[in-house]
Amino acid sequence: MDVINVGSLNLDFVYQVDHFAVPGETQSARQFDLHIGGKGLNQSIALARAGLNVAHVGAIGSDGNILLNALKEDDVDTTFVHFSEKRSGHAIIQVVKSGQNAIIIQGGANQTLTPEQLEDALNHFRPKALVLQNETNLMKETLLLAKQRGLKIFYNPAPLIPDTKKFPLHVVDVLIVNEIEAEALTSEVGPEKQLHALRKHCHPKTLCVLTMGSEGVWVLESDTPRHFDAYPVEKVVDTTGAGDTFIGFFMAGLLHGMPLDKAVKQGMKAASICITRAGAAASIPSSIEY
Repeated sequence: MDVINVGSLNLDFVYQVDHFAVPGETQSARQFDLHIGGKGLNQSIALARAGLNVAHVGAIGSDGNILLNALKEDDVDTTFVHFSEKRSGHAIIQVVKSGQNAIIIQGGANQTLTPEQLEDALNHFRPKALVLQNETNLMKETLLLAKQRGLKIFYNPAPLIPDTKKFPLHVVDVLIVNEIEAEALTSEVGPEKQLHALRKHCHPKTLCVLTMGSEGVWVLESDTPRHFDAYPVEKVVDTTGAGDTFIGFFMAGLLHGMPLDKAVKQGMKAASICITRAGAAASIPSSIEY
């Protein structure tokens, strides 16, 4: 097994709107769609489509068979996707005409993992790497268990939660954030200052990656931040899932032994395809498309 993803599984309720709703406003949606999603599910599918063997650790409710089947369709191992008495996690997503989105999530079953389930999965698969987001419980415990087993740890602290700074970030090998998360974690303005400040929260050798949408990607590998321009996109349809797509294809590049710059470009190219389509998991390209 290449990667274990301890991650969320969500039903995405997507509303096409003229503008993001403001306090006190009632607005009619132009269109409604139900998609599968969750940062965890999206990243597992992206990793699998980028050519890695992936096992997903998570939980769903009785309404979550569509999520389980989606993982299986992309050959993601679901041995340790557990059924919970709670309903599956879900997200309410507003998408405006420019393709930008605003998202509210409800954890549901994603918050019901037990330490025993996590340890059983790690003992069963013995993977090379682990990826983790902030949409499940046991983040601190997962980071420490992965470190104890010598796994390469990729951490995407999204959505940002107040306890993130208290987590053992020194065990993280690759930290991946967007500009909103970077500013919240560091209180700094500007990607170069943010990257240096992020490094102070982590280990001196942690690879820090800052994704900035149409403004590209910044990385801090040694002492000097590097910038990569985004791929041009003629028409943005929906940015939902773009960050997860980048992470999956970027991770796959690194784990396949690619140089850093090539792995970054692979992730950005896949994300540039993703945003030309509607939905989250449904918009993630296959390896033959990039």
